[in-house]
Amino acid sequence: MNSARLLPGLLGIILTASLLAEEPREGTLASNIQLPLILNGKSVGSITLKAGAKVSIIHVRPNGVLIARGTNAPFTVAREALTAESLVIPTPSATPLLSSDLSTPKPIALTEQISATPPHQISEQSSGISPEAVNQTFGLPLFSKNNLWEENDSVVAFRLGLPMETRTSYESGYGYEPDGRKKVLGAENFSIYLRGFHEKTAKISLLFANKGDILHYGTPEEIKKLRAIIEKTGVLPESYSAQMVQKYQAAIRNDQQMISDKLTKLFGSGRPVRNFKTSWMSEEGMRWNWQGTSFFLFAPRNEYLTLRIEPEAAVNDLESERKAFASAKDAIASRVQQRPNGDVIIADIPMVDQGRKGYCVPATIERVLRYYNIDADMNMLAMGGHTEAGGGTSFENIFPVIDDLARNAGGHLTQQQFTGKISDIKLAIDRGKPVIWGLFSSRKFNEMMAESNAKRKDVTDWDAWNKELTQIRKTPIALPQEGSHCCMIIGYNQTTHEIALSDSWGPEFQERWMTEEEATAVKQGGMATIGW
Repeated sequence: MNSARLLPGLLGIILTASLLAEEPREGTLASNIQLPLILNGKSVGSITLKAGAKVSIIHVRPNGVLIARGTNAPFTVAREALTAESLVIPTPSATPLLSSDLSTPKPIALTEQISATPPHQISEQSSGISPEAVNQTFGLPLFSKNNLWEENDSVVAFRLGLPMETRTSYESGYGYEPDGRKKVLGAENFSIYLRGFHEKTAKISLLFANKGDILHYGTPEEIKKLRAIIEKTGVLPESYSAQMVQKYQAAIRNDQQMISDKLTKLFGSGRPVRNFKTSWMSEEGMRWNWQGTSFFLFAPRNEYLTLRIEPEAAVNDLESERKAFASAKDAIASRVQQRPNGDVIIADIPMVDQGRKGYCVPATIERVLRYYNIDADMNMLAMGGHTEAGGGTSFENIFPVIDDLARNAGGHLTQQQFTGKISDIKLAIDRGKPVIWGLFSSRKFNEMMAESNAKRKDVTDWDAWNKELTQIRKTPIALPQEGSHCCMIIGYNQTTHEIALSDSWGPEFQERWMTEEEATAVKQGGMATIGW
């Protein structure tokens, strides 16, 4: 029998450069607090913890306190909910770098491995390095006195100041993009991302100089001009400044050497490794091991510089991906939801926000692959798909890459034509298979979508809604053939003749609805699904 559990939430957070997790200590509630109860991913009510109840305080921050009670997952409350003596805040050792507003708890739940050479012995130098020394070198509170890979993912995300990006029944993700203003290991950092599995930390990825963030290296005039082109066409033109290209490529080389030197000084000599996904996605780099943790530094030529931090034991399981894909196959049928209004929707698809990058194709494909527990991030996919600097990827280039990744895990890619009709996608959706789709996502189209979806959220009379859509259909739709884009199709409603899509633009774009006529007006041609 499944039991209800408390839903963990990340509320207020302030990141300091070298603050370790405080030792958990007892605190007392000053007022009643109400917490949601979650059963099988759905809210089933709430419970009230009364004033005077004892709780275990994990972190104290100026705008939020992360606490735990009994065996429940950690949750966050406002400072005012605890007694004054419970709120002793450790003096930070550096100026706060990031703060975020309080946010409400969101719904929860990858095996993330990469193939690499067998582990080498931990050097005598690295075995005695303390977590404090590692954190000081990185400039991040990565490690506490506890085993990172046994820590609750929300606790680690709270410590790092990472807001939640996605949470499904099988994984969670937290991350932010500091836009190169923040330094990690002395280098400009463009994103920090943490992935969790079964509420445990599974992987941390740090992205440094990369072709997707090429605009960071332009002048204000160049950036303004190029953003206007991107907004209209959806891709960065090939006429971007040669100086911008030279700057990001030089930053990859220089930062790779600097980070490698720092890690070698900290842990001792690393070992050369190769991460081979497909013939299009192969990385060569260095690996350092420290107390059950592996650090992988990769810098494919003129692509990106990344540091991935993973549990050593998981990395060494070379069959992990096939096992994970097999597990996903058994679960996807249960992810199809049928709503009372006739909506048929695939739930539990992770969100990946492409952020500033024109990476709609790689980001969408990463979402689909993660749905099937296949490991590949959008930067690797951009390399495999020959994505232009800043963005712009063709299906012709990237579909063979997806097919290879799927076959390595035990599946394959199927391509079909899409006319804009529900009949084209119904079988895939009914089987729990999200559809990769290319379309023209113009400003006018998105304005229409925003207006109709705002109305749809408030619909209670679905017969009346269907009649309204029927009336709208009498007027032919003309939409600009501009703004090439990639997204997923995740659902349909046969009564209202609507199709649900999901964009890689953040949680608010997880589910949007369009009519068949709108889909026909903006379609670019084919679609693809992963099967077996």
